[in-house]
Amino acid sequence: MVPAVVSSALLLGTMWLLGVSFNVLTATLTAIAVGIGVPYGVHVVNQFVEDLRDAHVDIAIERTLRATGAALTGSAVTTLGAFVVLSFSDLPPMQSLGRLGSVGIGFALLAAILVQPGALVLWARRRET
Repeated sequence: MVPAVVSSALLLGTMWLLGVSFNVLTATLTAIAVGIGVPYGVHVVNQFVEDLRDAHVDIAIERTLRATGAALTGSAVTTLGAFVVLSFSDLPPMQSLGRLGSVGIGFALLAAILVQPGALVLWARRRET
C-alpha cells in the first residue's frame, strides 16, 4: 500500500507544480497509479515476509530487493513504454495521459524499491522488540 499512496501523492504534487488542472483525466491517472502501486507493494511485502522467516531483517530486505527488483523494474519499464507511446498521440488529452502516466509509473516503481523496503525494515524491527 505504501507505493500506491506515495506514488499518488507524488503524482498529484507533480501535477500541481506543473500547473496541470485536476479533471476526469488526471483523476483517472491517480487511480491508475494506485492500481499499479498496490501490486508492486504486494510483491515486495510478500517476498520480504518469506525471506524474514529464515533470515535477519537486514539480510531479508537485501534478498527481497534482489528477488523483486529486476522483476518490478521490468514490469514498470514495459508499462511505462505503453504510456510513453500515448504521449506521441495527435490528441492533447492522450499526450497528457501518456506523459503523466509515465511519471506515475516511475513514482510507483521508485516507491516500491526505495520507500517500501524502509517501511518494512521499520515494521520488522519494531516487531522484534
